[in-house]
Amino acid sequence: ANNMEEEDAAAKPGLRHTFAIAVLAGEGVSLTSLEELAGGVGGFGVLKRADVLATTDDEEAAQQKAAIDAEEDEQKRVVPPTLLGRLLKGVLNRPGEAGDAPEGEEPCARLMRVPRGARQFLVCTDLPSSMQEVEELSEEGGFDAVVLVQRSPDLPAPEPPAAAE
Repeated sequence: ANNMEEEDAAAKPGLRHTFAIAVLAGEGVSLTSLEELAGGVGGFGVLKRADVLATTDDEEAAQQKAAIDAEEDEQKRVVPPTLLGRLLKGVLNRPGEAGDAPEGEEPCARLMRVPRGARQFLVCTDLPSSMQEVEELSEEGGFDAVVLVQRSPDLPAPEPPAAAE
């Protein structure tokens, strides 16, 4: 039976083990608590726009990004969605071992034990920055899920941040 399992595993194509979840904040919503939570749970992490823009996983895309950064005209230093999507895919498709799933019966641990499933979830809270960017990046197939977080109409308006003294 062990040989059959090994043959089955060898016959199946490799799957990426990192998934990206884009989280868009609605008006009056802060995602700070979500970032703190995701950064502290095994198998989860936070992926920021700056991290994606700094990646060199896709050498050709990184060279295109460097050429854009070298533009003297600031208005030409804009990374198009197709290039941003390519850089994101480079992060998500990094080779390597998926790692062992965590033990325990917590929902996160159980989620990580799904056969051939994800072993890392990256929460993106500043990428994409708008619904237009969601649509543009979706054409490239970058995100596995997009979540819009809105305030409940029953909640009181958020307190303005205290002024720094």
